[in-house]
Amino acid sequence: MSRFVLDASLTAAWFIPDPETAYALNVRSRLAAGLTAIVPSIWAAEVANTFVKSVRRGTLTEEAVEYGLQTLETLVLSGSRISVDSNLKSVREAYALARKYQLSAYDGIYLQLAVDAGLPLATLDKGLRAAAVKAGVALLK
Repeated sequence: MSRFVLDASLTAAWFIPDPETAYALNVRSRLAAGLTAIVPSIWAAEVANTFVKSVRRGTLTEEAVEYGLQTLETLVLSGSRISVDSNLKSVREAYALARKYQLSAYDGIYLQLAVDAGLPLATLDKGLRAAAVKAGVALLK
Protein backbone atom coordinates (compact mmCIF):
# COMPACT_ATOMS: atom_id res chain seq x y z
CA MET A 1 0.00 0.00 0.00
CA SER A 2 1.49 3.31 -1.03
CA ARG A 3 -1.43 5.74 -0.51
CA PHE A 4 -3.76 6.62 2.34
CA VAL A 5 -6.23 9.31 3.39
CA LEU A 6 -4.81 11.73 5.96
CA ASP A 7 -7.02 13.84 8.21
CA ALA A 8 -6.34 17.19 9.88
CA SER A 9 -6.22 15.84 13.45
CA LEU A 10 -3.25 13.65 12.65
CA THR A 11 -1.54 16.32 10.57
CA ALA A 12 -1.80 18.91 13.36
CA ALA A 13 -0.34 16.43 15.87
CA TRP A 14 2.93 16.57 13.94
CA PHE A 15 3.42 20.14 15.12
CA ILE A 16 1.47 20.53 18.36
CA PRO A 17 3.27 19.13 21.42
CA ASP A 18 -0.01 17.90 22.89
CA PRO A 19 -1.61 15.54 21.65
CA GLU A 20 1.41 14.36 19.68
CA THR A 21 1.41 10.58 19.69
CA ALA A 22 3.72 7.81 18.58
CA TYR A 23 1.13 6.92 15.93
CA ALA A 24 1.21 10.43 14.43
CA LEU A 25 4.99 10.42 14.32
CA ASN A 26 4.98 6.95 12.76
CA VAL A 27 2.63 8.12 10.00
CA ARG A 28 4.82 11.18 9.39
CA SER A 29 7.96 9.06 9.08
CA ARG A 30 6.18 6.65 6.71
CA LEU A 31 5.16 9.64 4.60
CA ALA A 32 8.79 10.77 4.49
CA ALA A 33 9.80 7.23 3.51
CA GLY A 34 7.59 7.19 0.44
CA LEU A 35 3.88 6.85 1.25
CA THR A 36 1.55 9.37 -0.36
CA ALA A 37 -1.31 10.99 1.56
CA ILE A 38 -4.55 12.04 -0.09
CA VAL A 39 -6.49 14.85 1.59
CA PRO A 40 -9.80 16.53 0.77
CA SER A 41 -9.72 20.24 -0.06
CA ILE A 42 -11.12 21.11 3.42
CA TRP A 43 -7.93 19.74 4.99
CA ALA A 44 -6.00 23.00 4.54
CA ALA A 45 -8.66 25.07 6.30
CA GLU A 46 -8.96 22.56 9.13
CA VAL A 47 -5.21 22.44 9.76
CA ALA A 48 -4.98 26.24 9.60
CA ASN A 49 -7.88 26.52 12.07
CA THR A 50 -6.16 24.12 14.46
CA PHE A 51 -3.01 26.23 14.28
CA VAL A 52 -5.00 29.42 14.97
CA LYS A 53 -6.70 27.87 18.01
CA SER A 54 -3.38 26.50 19.29
CA VAL A 55 -1.73 29.94 19.10
CA ARG A 56 -4.67 31.45 20.99
CA ARG A 57 -4.36 28.79 23.71
CA GLY A 58 -0.60 29.29 23.88
CA THR A 59 0.26 25.72 22.86
CA LEU A 60 1.99 26.88 19.66
CA THR A 61 4.17 29.88 18.96
CA GLU A 62 4.06 31.84 15.72
CA GLU A 63 7.50 30.42 14.93
CA ALA A 64 6.20 26.86 15.34
CA VAL A 65 3.23 27.67 13.11
CA GLU A 66 5.54 29.09 10.46
CA TYR A 67 7.61 25.89 10.57
CA GLY A 68 4.43 23.80 10.27
CA LEU A 69 3.09 25.86 7.38
CA GLN A 70 6.38 25.68 5.49
CA THR A 71 6.62 21.95 6.04
CA LEU A 72 3.07 21.32 4.85
CA GLU A 73 3.43 23.65 1.86
CA THR A 74 6.53 21.73 0.81
CA LEU A 75 4.73 18.39 1.14
CA VAL A 76 1.74 19.63 -0.86
CA LEU A 77 3.61 21.65 -3.50
CA SER A 78 5.94 18.77 -4.25
CA GLY A 79 2.83 16.74 -5.04
CA SER A 80 4.74 13.63 -4.16
CA ARG A 81 3.81 13.35 -0.47
CA ILE A 82 0.41 15.04 0.04
CA SER A 83 -2.06 15.23 -2.80
CA VAL A 84 -5.21 17.35 -2.52
CA ASP A 85 -8.38 15.75 -3.88
CA SER A 86 -10.53 18.61 -5.13
CA ASN A 87 -13.58 16.49 -5.97
CA LEU A 88 -15.98 17.92 -3.43
CA LYS A 89 -18.90 15.78 -2.48
CA SER A 90 -22.38 17.18 -2.60
CA VAL A 91 -23.88 18.77 0.47
CA ARG A 92 -26.40 15.94 0.51
CA GLU A 93 -23.68 13.25 0.53
CA ALA A 94 -21.74 14.99 3.29
CA TYR A 95 -24.89 15.33 5.36
CA ALA A 96 -26.02 11.72 4.82
CA LEU A 97 -22.68 10.20 5.77
CA ALA A 98 -22.30 12.42 8.82
CA ARG A 99 -25.78 11.43 10.01
CA LYS A 100 -25.26 7.73 9.30
CA TYR A 101 -22.05 7.53 11.35
CA GLN A 102 -22.72 10.35 13.83
CA LEU A 103 -19.80 12.43 12.57
CA SER A 104 -19.28 16.07 11.76
CA ALA A 105 -19.77 16.79 8.08
CA TYR A 106 -16.02 17.53 7.91
CA ASP A 107 -15.12 14.07 9.20
CA GLY A 108 -17.70 12.56 6.89
CA ILE A 109 -15.80 14.01 3.94
CA TYR A 110 -12.59 12.23 5.02
CA LEU A 111 -14.49 8.98 5.43
CA GLN A 112 -16.17 9.33 2.04
CA LEU A 113 -12.81 9.98 0.38
CA ALA A 114 -11.40 6.81 1.94
CA VAL A 115 -14.46 4.81 0.86
CA ASP A 116 -14.45 6.19 -2.70
CA ALA A 117 -10.69 5.73 -3.16
CA GLY A 118 -10.57 2.35 -1.41
CA LEU A 119 -7.74 3.61 0.77
CA PRO A 120 -6.94 3.26 4.47
CA LEU A 121 -7.50 6.24 6.76
CA ALA A 122 -5.01 7.85 9.17
CA THR A 123 -6.70 9.82 11.95
CA LEU A 124 -6.46 10.46 15.67
CA ASP A 125 -10.19 11.18 15.93
CA LYS A 126 -11.81 8.32 17.88
CA GLY A 127 -15.26 8.87 16.39
CA LEU A 128 -13.89 8.88 12.86
CA ARG A 129 -11.84 5.75 13.59
CA ALA A 130 -14.95 3.95 14.84
CA ALA A 131 -16.98 5.11 11.83
CA ALA A 132 -14.25 3.90 9.46
CA VAL A 133 -14.38 0.42 10.98
CA LYS A 134 -18.19 0.37 10.64
CA ALA A 135 -17.91 1.50 7.01
CA GLY A 136 -15.35 -1.19 6.20
CA VAL A 137 -12.47 1.27 5.77
CA ALA A 138 -9.06 0.07 6.93
CA LEU A 139 -7.13 2.21 9.36
CA LEU A 140 -3.51 2.92 8.52
CA LYS A 141 -1.41 0.93 10.98
